Amino acid sequence: MGEIIKISEMDNLIIREPFEFRWAPWDSVHFVQMTKESSKKFEKRRREQHRQGKSGEGQIPSHFVLKGGMAFTIQALFRERKNENSMREIYFLAGLIDCVINQVNPILRTDLIRDVFNRINELKRRYALNWYGPLDQVLFPIDSHLYDISTYHAMIR
Repeated sequence: MGEIIKISEMDNLIIREPFEFRWAPWDSVHFVQMTKESSKKFEKRRREQHRQGKSGEGQIPSHFVLKGGMAFTIQALFRERKNENSMREIYFLAGLIDCVINQVNPILRTDLIRDVFNRINELKRRYALNWYGPLDQVLFPIDSHLYDISTYHAMIR
């Protein structure tokens, strides 16, 4: 079978768009998020080491481990990886969940909260998605040099 289907140890791309998912060269139970620039440098270094016959993977670049609430978000996105619209709705749902659990917003103190919860329940049913355990963070982290969290919180308010 290996002669028919060429499977390279270095070919770890699962899907390129809308998110780029790759198999990691190490064992992990969690998804890892890193910038494409860091990923490309890491892959280039791995290929060079492989050509030189070295087995060491080197040090993993700066990254975020997606665990806790983020693990449920990325698992749902991975499950829908071939449907960009579904992925957008799932991340929108994660944003709504974040607004309900982590943000102080006057709208959450009004009758409009019913509409927010109805939308949350509709999307959760559609995608058979639930978050369990501590829901400290359901949205993915963003490198601090790419955005200012205080501006984000001000926009939500």
